[in-house]
Parts: sequence; structure tokens; C-alpha cells
Amino acid sequence: MADDFTILRYVSWRDICPWMILAKVFRAAIAARVIALSFAATLLMTGSWNFASTCCLNQDSLDDEQFAAFRSLVEGPASGTSITVDDMHQVLQSPSLGTLRQMSPVTSCYVRLSAPFVNLFDRQTSLDRWCYLLVGGILSALIWSFFGLAIARIAVVRIGRGEIISLTSAVGFAMRKWLSCFLSPMMPFVTILLLALPLMAAGVAMRSDVGTVFVGIFWIIVLIAGLFMTGLAIGLLFGWPLMWGAIATESSDAFDAVSRSFSYTFSKPLHYLLYAMIGIILGALGWIVVWFGTECVIQLSGWAVSIGTGEQRWDTLGNAMKDVASDVPASRSIGVWLIGIANAAVRTIVASFNFSFFWTFAVAMYLLLRMATDQTEFDEIYFADEDSSVSPLPQFETDAAGGPSSSS
Repeated sequence: MADDFTILRYVSWRDICPWMILAKVFRAAIAARVIALSFAATLLMTGSWNFASTCCLNQDSLDDEQFAAFRSLVEGPASGTSITVDDMHQVLQSPSLGTLRQMSPVTSCYVRLSAPFVNLFDRQTSLDRWCYLLVGGILSALIWSFFGLAIARIAVVRIGRGEIISLTSAVGFAMRKWLSCFLSPMMPFVTILLLALPLMAAGVAMRSDVGTVFVGIFWIIVLIAGLFMTGLAIGLLFGWPLMWGAIATESSDAFDAVSRSFSYTFSKPLHYLLYAMIGIILGALGWIVVWFGTECVIQLSGWAVSIGTGEQRWDTLGNAMKDVASDVPASRSIGVWLIGIANAAVRTIVASFNFSFFWTFAVAMYLLLRMATDQTEFDEIYFADEDSSVSPLPQFETDAAGGPSSSS
């Protein structure tokens, strides 16, 4: 009896190793339309924090050097955009986990977006700083509810279905769903604050000895409230990036986005940590590539121009870029200012990549956790008629028998 042989013609690595879709994140994140959306949102976010600083902070907070470090985190374009070539040499000579955290878009953007709301719970935060964090945090959430959702929509179609939708379609989707995106993380956040209100009242009662005894009798209720607050805080802290993925994929409302993000976070914590670690490493590698590319543009352009200006003149202009003196001619000041603006715009592309990678990775992570939890395929993505980028098949003429006919 002849042996039967089966010829293996194709291996579906996507089914064997579904996490390999994370390799698509970098390519999706550097798409021109995604970078453009992220670039606009980054500038708006920086402006919103400057607005909050001007409106809310008093002079003592503005002069506080320790608080200035936090302000530079949230008000600057993004972590890593001002790193020079010399700084990079020092980083590569002594790498560390802290360096990886700062370089990776996954961690740097997560910290930048989460830190304002986390610091609201710091009991040492003064009233003006609390208002600064609240105003800046809400404005940032509004900005990324629109731009982040548009990026997530482009990314989920690209990664999940291998298709490309237009910028107009993504923006239209974000205009319809941005409010759900904004409300989804705010719902558990506000719930935590509401649960804290009766506990604050209990704290006021404990200012007297009699009140302390009374609260002590019902302290178990305080602990139960704290348990609910802890569950909400953990789910929100780890699950809020998935809410953008849920809305971009399912076109769901805020309640469904919260439910899915909490469910996937708590049901598959090991998967979550594994995907997060892979994303941190891939993000750091991608950041190095983008940073190197932008610095090459600036350095090679400057090198070519310096040959024409001469070394001494170029050094003079370079010093003027760092510190414009009052005795510098107006024409030189304007030229140096324009050069500085152009260089800053190129370096802001690194900040734009940081956020585009962050939202794209959040979408990929959502698809992976959804598959691990619900066994839902990556390409099961909600599409309305106005969202579809796939053209319908052409219509053929038929003959009397119902078969296709050729037209002359």
C-alpha cells in the first residue's frame, strides 16, 4: 500500500503565534496620516498644558524646581525629543531599565498621560497644582479622545484586516465616537471620587473622639468601599489604553469599552504583561530608528550648509540658536529663530511617533487580548457603510439563462 503524503505548502504563523501581529505596529505607526494626526495632537496637548499652567499655578509653584521636573514631563513635546547626539552616546554607554522606560513610547506616553490623574490623589498636592493637573488632564483627554481614536481606527483596520482606510473615514469615525472615548476612562475615575466622598465625611467626623468611636464601629464599611475603589483603580490604571481599542474595533459606547477593558485586563493578566513587555522593547527599537532618522536630517543639513558658511560663521549662528543676545542684528535673530523652529518641528516628529506607536500598540494589544479571551478573530471589526474602504465587486450582465454575458 502506497504511503499517503501531505505536502505542507503554507504555515499560518498568525494562528500559531498570534502575538506576531505586534511586529506590524511599527509599520502602521509610521504611516504619514498617523504621524500627521499625532503631530497635530502633540502640539495641541503642549498648548493645553501651557494654558493650564498660566491659568492655575501661582508663583511659588512656578518657581518650585522639583515640580518643574513634572511640568517638563507633561508640557514638553514628549520624552526624548530633545536628546542630542552627545546625550545618546552617554545613554548607549550606560544603558538601564530607566533608559528603556524613557525611550520606549509605550512607557513614556503611558506615564505622561496617566501621571496627572494619579497625582490628583496625592494628599500633598496644593490647590493650585490640583487645579492645574485637573484642567491639563481633562484637556489632554479631550484631545486624545479625538486624535487618538482616529489613529486607533486606522491602526485596527491596518493590523486586523490588512486594509487601509482614508484619513477622512478615520476622522469621521472619531467625530462620531469621541465622546464615548472621553467618557470611558472618566466613568471609573468619577466613580472612585464618588466612593471617596462618604469616606471624606467619615474623616471629618473622626476629628472628634466620639466621631472616631462611631466611625470605628462601621470601619468594615470603609474597608469595603476601599476594596471597590482599589478594583476600579487597578482596572483603570491598566485598562484605560484598551478602551480606545475597544471603541475603534467595536464602535461601542463608553459602558461597553469599560466592560471590555476591565474584563480583558483581569481575565488575562499574564498575557497583558507579556504583550506589554514585547511592546516596550519594540517601541524602544522603533524610537531609536525614528530618532536616528530625524537627527540625520538635521545634522546632514547643517553639515552641508556649514561648508558654505564656513566653520566660524556656523559656530556663531549655532551659539545664537542657543542664546540670542540683545546686540545681535534683527535679521540674524529672525533667521536663527526660523532655523530653530524648523529643527524643532523635525524633532517633534519623534514625539509624534511616540504617541502614534502608543495608540497603535494599544489597538494591537486589544486584538490579542480579545482573541485570548473571546476567541474572536482579528479581522472581526465593525464597519458601517460609510467606513468601508473596500469597493464593491463590478456588476456583470447576464443572459437569458442567468449566466454572464459578454458585451461588445
